[in-house]
Order: sequence, then C-alpha cells, then structure tokens
Amino acid sequence: MPRKSAVERDFEPLMPEGERPPPPDNLSEAQAEVWRRTVDSMKVGWIGGEAHELLRRYVVLMVEADRLENELSATPVTAPDYTRLRQSYLEVAKAALAYARSLRLTPRGNSPRDGRDPRRGSNGFKPWEDDCPAPRPVRPSLVRSKTHPRPWDD
Repeated sequence: MPRKSAVERDFEPLMPEGERPPPPDNLSEAQAEVWRRTVDSMKVGWIGGEAHELLRRYVVLMVEADRLENELSATPVTAPDYTRLRQSYLEVAKAALAYARSLRLTPRGNSPRDGRDPRRGSNGFKPWEDDCPAPRPVRPSLVRSKTHPRPWDD
C-alpha cells in the first residue's frame, strides 16, 4: 500500500462517507426541500463543501422561479404586468440553469463519463496494465478494398 502524504493524513472530509449534506439553517422550508431533492438526486459525495454556497444560490433561485411561474400563470396575457413578470421569470430561470450547469446537476453531468470519474477514457484501461484487453479491430468499411475501389483512390 502506498504511503500517504502529509496533506492526506491531515485532511478530514467535510462529510462522512456515504452521507449527504443537510440544508443550511438559514433556508426557508421550501428552499430546504429543493436542497434535499437536489442532493438526493446526485451521487453521494458529488457536492462537496466547496460547492455548498453555489448550491444555496441555486436553491434560492429555484424557489423564486417557482413563485414567479405561479404568479405568471395566474396573470392574464393582456395584463400590464405580464411582460415584466415574464422577463423576471426568464432572467431567474436563466441564472438557475447557469448554477445547475456549474454544479453539474444535469443528467449528463452526473453520468459515469463525467470528468470526476477516475475510469474516464475510451475503455477504462491503461495500455501498460496487464489486464488491458486487445485493441478493437478496425471497421471493415474503413479499410481499402480492391474489389470496391473508391474513385479518389486511383
């Protein structure tokens, strides 16, 4: 087993392994519910302590977007405030989406091919490992054929 560096020995994780961060105390009940749903939908350990402030801002924006959406649906299109409400909703929704992308909350960001996955690569194996499988053969359609030459192969 390799030796641990001083940093690894002194480092204590912010959350015990297998636990999800609870919502901060200063969030409303609706915001805390969005926090829990968001954290529960991600892998354990996906959102580290360094991202809690971004997650808090995302949660606040999601609750505000929900409020504006309800208000917008109750407002007739001909009302004088409709355009202002719609613009506010679009701005809040755009900001919430930006935070979601930064936190990689989308399904694609939480997939196994994400950059945080140590096995990321073409097949997860390193060529110098003994158990590395043989390379895949080249597709026949990409190999030159003498029976069916291409016009530009002359």
